[in-house]
Amino acid sequence: NVASDPGLCWTGGTIQGTMAEETPWTTWHSSSAFYVRGERPVVENVRADNYGDGVRFTTRGTTNWTLRGVHFTKMHDDCVENDRLESGLVEDVLLDGCYVAFSARPGLAFKDQVNGSDNTVTVRNSLVRLRRQVSVYKGESPSSGGFFKVENGLLSINVSWVLENNIFRADAPSGFATLCLNQHGKFTARNNIMVWLGQGDYPCALPAGWTLSRDPAVWDNAVAEWKARHPGL
Repeated sequence: NVASDPGLCWTGGTIQGTMAEETPWTTWHSSSAFYVRGERPVVENVRADNYGDGVRFTTRGTTNWTLRGVHFTKMHDDCVENDRLESGLVEDVLLDGCYVAFSARPGLAFKDQVNGSDNTVTVRNSLVRLRRQVSVYKGESPSSGGFFKVENGLLSINVSWVLENNIFRADAPSGFATLCLNQHGKFTARNNIMVWLGQGDYPCALPAGWTLSRDPAVWDNAVAEWKARHPGL
């Protein structure tokens, strides 16, 4: 947990979780590897493994955040949580195993206090893979959630999304939520690849700005190149 005056920059470090894979989802849901609070925070070059959330930018006033150069694996809830619907930038990250990749859905306790309609989250030059989890939010079968968790009730408060030069990977349909990539028309995309390794067709029609691949080497080669550029992560 880090709180700071405006302009915090946190760089480096390893955060290793120790809970068992079979830990109930409700316990995972209460944990996060990194929790940062303050205006304009930057979190970079962090390695985190085996937590609920990877990073939370969820406290009121945590605005215009940046996440870059991080490597997260085995995240059993959200890799990136932005449930206050603030603007942010995700750049050059490797999120290699998320239950949900990006959350921007306010909880019931503060849904009437937030409005992201003037805010934008940009995800660019990043690699994002969903991971089948043993402990899940709903149902009993191991599965993943979706890439994006957004507000499906008060549509007017959702943030906008810009997705550029990313590679996403999914190996099976989601157990809850959706794998669709333009929910409520709030997404703009350019030069992205969806690596689909599941059976049959991809569960949703791909919007403009996305190309479908069924070749696992597209993902594997991109991960190897990312790791070569980020030694030690």
